Amino acid sequence: IKFEKPEPHIALITMNRPQALNSITDAMMDELRAAVDEIQADDNIHVYIFTGSPRPDGRPCFCAGADLKERDKRTYVFGLKANDLLNTIEDMLKPSIAAIDGTCTGGGIELAMSCDLRVCAETAEVSDLHLRNLGAGLGGWGASTRLPRLVGLQRAKQMILTARVLNGTEAERYGFAVEVTPPGKVVDGAMEMARKIARMRPHGVKMTLAHLDRAFNMEFYEGLRYATNVRTLLGPGPDAREGYKAFVEGRKPDWKG
Repeated sequence: IKFEKPEPHIALITMNRPQALNSITDAMMDELRAAVDEIQADDNIHVYIFTGSPRPDGRPCFCAGADLKERDKRTYVFGLKANDLLNTIEDMLKPSIAAIDGTCTGGGIELAMSCDLRVCAETAEVSDLHLRNLGAGLGGWGASTRLPRLVGLQRAKQMILTARVLNGTEAERYGFAVEVTPPGKVVDGAMEMARKIARMRPHGVKMTLAHLDRAFNMEFYEGLRYATNVRTLLGPGPDAREGYKAFVEGRKPDWKG
């Protein structure tokens, strides 16, 4: 992978095996794990982006999933590491963005679905081909659990059972992507989104993620009570006073945490 910090508070992870559609090997899985651990530990990183290097011929590519050429020598530990990584991404209280163009299937779509937000180029090719290619419709890294929650059960069935490939516009219409960009501009679009997030109060972002992710799976009134508790925890303190003061004075707030 390539691990960069292109701007203050933003990290960019680029899967970089273009000759193999950025498919994930054991070594690449370890590099992804190390990068995510560094992001989690670094208080100066507020938001991070995943993307993929273009193919040698210049065509875009996000990730085709696990490298099946390693399958015969791979143990079940690889799958455990993958699930642990994706669950860490999903649970981390720092927003993650998948910037998707070209091929995004198998473990690639599973990685994208573990992110908080997905931006697709018009030329994205989003699919779940586990059933078509491997004879199993249940991806080992959470596809069958996350996909219906994103696009709805019927559309998830359609994508898996018919091997439908969505372009960026269709991915947005399905609810998989939150934004669509022109070809070649997906990282720019994700960076602009990341800049907006990076300007927010970091502690507020963390508490918001903690609330939204958990309340989504709660019963309605339980979620309302949880929201009240989170708001109570978020409100007091110097940063809250700074926010009000900055608003009244017509300036940007100077967040401390």
